[in-house]
Amino acid sequence: MEQPPQAANNQLNEQALLEKSRQFDLLQAIHNTVDLPKLLELMTAEIKRFNKYDGMLINLLDRSGDYLTCEKIELTDEFKGIEQSYYKYKFPLEPNDANTRCMREKRAITITSENVDNYPGNTKTRFERWKMQTMAVVPIYNMMDIIGTVIVFSHSEVIHGASSAALQEVVRFFGTQLTNAMYFAYMREQEDLISKAAEEHERFLTFVSEVNDLSSVDQIYDLITKELLRKFSFDLAGVVMHEEDQLIVQKNTIIDDKFRADYDRWCEYYDNISYKVDVSDGTTPAVFIQNRFMFIPDISQIRNLPMAPKDKQALDLLPTVRTFYCGPIRQKGQGIGILWLWSLENVVDLSEQDKKMIDRLCSFIGTAIGNAKLYEKVEQQNHKIEELNEVLEQKVSQLHEMATKDNLTSLYNFGFFQNELSHRIMEYRRSKGKYHMAIIIIDVDHFKKFNDTYGHVAGNVALQDIAQRLLKRTRKMDVVCRYGGEEFVVILPKCDVHGAQGVAEKLRADIEKDPIVIESGNVFITASMGCAQYDPEEEYEEFVERADQALYRAKEGGRNRVEISDHIG
Repeated sequence: MEQPPQAANNQLNEQALLEKSRQFDLLQAIHNTVDLPKLLELMTAEIKRFNKYDGMLINLLDRSGDYLTCEKIELTDEFKGIEQSYYKYKFPLEPNDANTRCMREKRAITITSENVDNYPGNTKTRFERWKMQTMAVVPIYNMMDIIGTVIVFSHSEVIHGASSAALQEVVRFFGTQLTNAMYFAYMREQEDLISKAAEEHERFLTFVSEVNDLSSVDQIYDLITKELLRKFSFDLAGVVMHEEDQLIVQKNTIIDDKFRADYDRWCEYYDNISYKVDVSDGTTPAVFIQNRFMFIPDISQIRNLPMAPKDKQALDLLPTVRTFYCGPIRQKGQGIGILWLWSLENVVDLSEQDKKMIDRLCSFIGTAIGNAKLYEKVEQQNHKIEELNEVLEQKVSQLHEMATKDNLTSLYNFGFFQNELSHRIMEYRRSKGKYHMAIIIIDVDHFKKFNDTYGHVAGNVALQDIAQRLLKRTRKMDVVCRYGGEEFVVILPKCDVHGAQGVAEKLRADIEKDPIVIESGNVFITASMGCAQYDPEEEYEEFVERADQALYRAKEGGRNRVEISDHIG
């Protein structure tokens, strides 16, 4: 029997009044709830009231604006084991991530098996591993600003537009108070941090003091793993470092020998295994890439879930493993490695404060490892430098020889003569002319004709022969140089022009007396020479020019003779 129209209208009005009353009560409850977990419980219950979803995540933007933190998660019984792993998980705002697209485009997004390929990376991985049929992502607004997202999904049903719109309507009530609750939670967190600062400071200083005394990377690995095992009740620790686009296990440590068999299997496996820096290769590279730690309170609850092959193999090696902490080791904020902490018997209940402390210690450890590597590198370089010093000294000597000696005659070259004579002139001036100084410039007579007749090879032999005669007939303090071409020059310290003339006559006679021995026979050769004594009033160029003029007169006078400068200092 149908109701009369008036009765039906009255019923509708009554339902409308009840709904308005319920909404008023809801708004009042929202307004009175400043505790974030309680507010999220209220929000979750309201979402469930309108729709039955298989899973739900509420993610709120962190204070830096770089990540969405999972503040609430509810999954079906099959996936309950990973709820704790994703609670407080930080989702990076990657370009193709569903959260990022939702926030950037400021609209709800629905993902199905038909369009999931448009969301590669973490979104697609979760969609497939959590066996989703449909996933919807809805923005959370506070006024005009987006402060987070709500993700809901179904394993077997399609989430239609009407359902998504209803979800957005529910979420709209919570935006402003969620912002207030987030601020309240932040202030309470800061208060907790301050209250424990003194205790943390003391513990940290002790550890810092021990680590700072170490200069070996291996010693640091050993100390940090043993210390963290003792402090946080884990049984197995590991250090994995980033090297050449791979994550390679560097150190594994246990402190209780009852786990020796597990430890030996573990070490043998990781002697031959490394990780690619790719989220698909397992938890370790995923934590490294995202630069955020992951904590799994009880691995027994997730053993049967889909996971990367290397993660599966690791768990098979540790049949009794319970709790796992995986955190990035940082240097200057950038990941350089990974710290593993495993409990092999009992669940380890790490507080949020403990997790943050380990996370901070990982940053300090990264700096210590970097410093130790630098120290080791410097030590290796110092050792190498010591080995090379002798070689370098020999090379320097050889280079000096090459720079100052003539290749053909092994006499000093023209460049050396210039520097040496300038130096001697400065010494002469400082001594105020206490000792004389002279030079002899020597030119081989008719050397061009010699070369044309006997060849350049014979000419070279002649120059080498003359060079040796000059060395034999001069004093140790004298400096014999090849001046250029077929010319030589001798610097004579503590010698006046007449002494230089006597030396030059001996040199001329010695060159004239004995022939040059070449392939075609013995050939006699002569030389002309010009001498000059240094005048303290003149410059380098004038001194050399006077000796050169004397040489010119010797050649003009018939060659095979010695002339001296008319000007005597």
